Amino acid sequence: DEKDDSNSDNDNDNNNDRDTYRILDVGCGTGALFPYYAEAADALDISVVVTGVDLSAEMTSLAVSNADDLMAEEEEEEEETTATATTNDGDDDVMGGTSRKKHTFDVVTDDFVRLILGEGYEKLDDDGLNIGTENDDTNAYRGKYDAVVVNACFGNFYDVDALLSACAQSLKPNGVACITHPLGAGFVRKLHEESPDTVPNFLPTRDELDALCSHQPLDPIEFEEDLPLPISLDGDDYDGSSGGDVGESGSGAYFACARRTPHSALPRLMRFRGDVAKGYGRGGKKLGFPTANLPSSLFAQALANVRTGVYFGWAVIEGSETEGDDTPGLSITHKAVVNVGYSPTFEGSENVEKIIEAHLMPDEELGDFYGQKMRLILGGFLRPERKFPSFPDLVAAINNDVDCAKAALDLEVFSTLRSDPLMSGDDDADWIGRDGGDDEASWEFEAIV
Repeated sequence: DEKDDSNSDNDNDNNNDRDTYRILDVGCGTGALFPYYAEAADALDISVVVTGVDLSAEMTSLAVSNADDLMAEEEEEEEETTATATTNDGDDDVMGGTSRKKHTFDVVTDDFVRLILGEGYEKLDDDGLNIGTENDDTNAYRGKYDAVVVNACFGNFYDVDALLSACAQSLKPNGVACITHPLGAGFVRKLHEESPDTVPNFLPTRDELDALCSHQPLDPIEFEEDLPLPISLDGDDYDGSSGGDVGESGSGAYFACARRTPHSALPRLMRFRGDVAKGYGRGGKKLGFPTANLPSSLFAQALANVRTGVYFGWAVIEGSETEGDDTPGLSITHKAVVNVGYSPTFEGSENVEKIIEAHLMPDEELGDFYGQKMRLILGGFLRPERKFPSFPDLVAAINNDVDCAKAALDLEVFSTLRSDPLMSGDDDADWIGRDGGDDEASWEFEAIV
C-alpha cells in the first residue's frame, strides 16, 4: 500500500471547534472531487477529513499533489483572514483566526474492496455475508466514515456485492454510501457495450439497488437517474436546464444513496432444534440474560460453514411433556440475539468448539428451561464475533446487540419469521431439519430467493 501520511488524520487537530465529517472517496482518481468536498463543508461550517482510494499509482500521485495544492491555498486564505487588534499595552494580539487546517486529505493506493474486506475475502463469502476479515489492517478503515462516495467507477467493479459490502463496513452507524456518476446510467451502459471487460457492470436501477442492498446492512434512501448538473464538464456554472453534457447517453446525472443500518438480512434462513444444554455459567448469571445453548457435540456439522458472529431471530422453548408442569414461558415465541462462536473474551475458558448461545428476550417470565427442546430460527446478522478488552465492554456490546435485535425484529422482514412453521408448531412435534440430524438435534438452511 502507498499512503500519503504527510497530512494529519486527527479530527481534533484538524478543525477549529467545527464538527468534522469523514469521507471515503472510492476511485478518487486525481482528486477531482476534493475541492467540492471542501467548498460544501465550508458552506455548512464543518470540517472534512477525506481519504481518497484508487488502484492507479499514477492517479494517486496526482491526487496527492492536488490535495497539497488545495491545502496550501487554504492555509494562505487563513493567513489573509487572521484578524489582529491592539492590546492596551500597544502590542498586537491575534484575535480569531488560526493556523490549523480546516480540511485534511489523505490518499491511499490500493484495491478498495481488499483494503476493507482483507486479503482473500473472495474465499470467505460462502455464507453470502461478504463481510471479509477484521484485523489491524482492515480495522484502520472499518466503521470510520460518515460517507463513502463511489463516483464514476461503480461499473468498473467486477464484484458489486463485495463493493457494497466494503462500503457498508467502512461506514459509521447511520453513515451513507453514495453511488454517483455525472454523465448518468446511459453513459455507463454505452461504455459497457464498447468495452465490457473494462466496464463489466451498469449503474443499478432502483429495483436492482434494492436487491443489492437486501442482504447488506444498507437501507436505500434516495435514488435519482436524471439529475441536472450544477456545473458543466469544464467546471463553468450553467443554468442546469439541460441535465449536463450527456450527449448520446440519454440521461442526466445519477445519484443513489443508502444508509448504514445495524443489521442485515441473511441470504439464507437457519433453523435449529435441539435440547438446551447447561452452559458455562456466564449467561443469565454474569451477562444478565437467560441463555439457551445448543450443544456443540450435536451441531458441529451444522455450524462448520456458519460464520462466527452475532445473529438474531426467534426462539421457542417447547413445553414439557411432564403432566402438570406449568413452567412459565414455554411454548411461547421469544425474540433472541444469538452468538455463534467461541466466546473469546472469556480468556482461558473460551468454548472449545463453535456453539450456539441464544440470549432470549422474553416479554414475560421465563422459567427454568434447561433440558427442554428449543426451536430457533435466525434471519439476521449484526456483527462478527470479537474479543473485547474487558468484561464490562462485552456486556455493553451485548446490551447494544439486544437493542439492535429488538428493533430489527419489529421490522416486517424479520417479524414475519415469528409465524414460521418451525415456530408456530404447524409441523409435527418431532420436527427434523432437511439438512441433517435426527429427532434429538437437527438443522436446515433455506436460501432466500
